Amino acid sequence: MAKVIRPESDLFEDSHDSSVSEEAVETVKMDSASDPFGDEPEESAPKAMTSEQLLDLFDKEIDQDVIAEARASLFLETGLYKWVASQVSMDIRFDAENQAHTDLYPDKGRAMITLSGMVVNPEKERRGRFMFKFSPDVRRINGDIDQMTKNYLSISSAYFKKYQENATTPKQVLQYAASGNYTMYITRGKNGGNFLQNVNPL
Repeated sequence: MAKVIRPESDLFEDSHDSSVSEEAVETVKMDSASDPFGDEPEESAPKAMTSEQLLDLFDKEIDQDVIAEARASLFLETGLYKWVASQVSMDIRFDAENQAHTDLYPDKGRAMITLSGMVVNPEKERRGRFMFKFSPDVRRINGDIDQMTKNYLSISSAYFKKYQENATTPKQVLQYAASGNYTMYITRGKNGGNFLQNVNPL
């Protein structure tokens, strides 16, 4: 008995042929080369690059002027700034590994206060983030007071100018610092970074 070969797609049609018995029907699967309605053959996926090959993609010269310009934008220009209202926060910690018998709390270590937030240059309207640290616990490096001590003295000096009296406790200085009621002259280092130069009351 002769066999009738039908495409697989015909299986969705009525499979009963009055002239051919079901036993005489054989179905075969046609590949895409012979089946005009078949899918295009899939292309093989590209091989994944190794970590070394990926790293080699970046082995090329980069425009240093573009990098320098981007780096400069990370820091504030030297000038006069003030805190943006409600944009100053204070963090207080103690450095247990940096202790001196003259500290406020010798057993806790040096008090380290960090002020941070958004500042604005009133003249140029340049905004940016700024932070600095200060401490009422005095430290000296080669006989000179360190930067955190200088910053504390700058704030306490502004407090004196504002109220015409010295702060009797560090708490008064911290409260004044957190108020943001003063201007700051901020400088930019040659290699980047911003530093507090002096403070004056508003």
